[in-house]
Amino acid sequence: MGEAVERAEREQHLRRFTQALGSGALSNVRRMLNSLYPAEIAHLLESLPANERKLAWELILPEHEGDVLLHVSDNVRASLIREMAHNELVAATA
Repeated sequence: MGEAVERAEREQHLRRFTQALGSGALSNVRRMLNSLYPAEIAHLLESLPANERKLAWELILPEHEGDVLLHVSDNVRASLIREMAHNELVAATA
């Protein structure tokens, strides 16, 4: 039963996040994203379509990026890294 509750909470959080992202309330999205643990951010990023993932990635605080990259799948990690400037990538891996 605990797993079902956790799944329902994740789905509800994803719906709220997607609604905020769609509404253009980027300050709310930034706050929501950066209040999560890196593994939760990674799960959320993997749940988003590529264009929304790119926008969400840009809202993550730089000090969280390295930890988030550790938790996403290889394909998502590669797509995020392709979008990063060299200095951002160096900072994220430091």
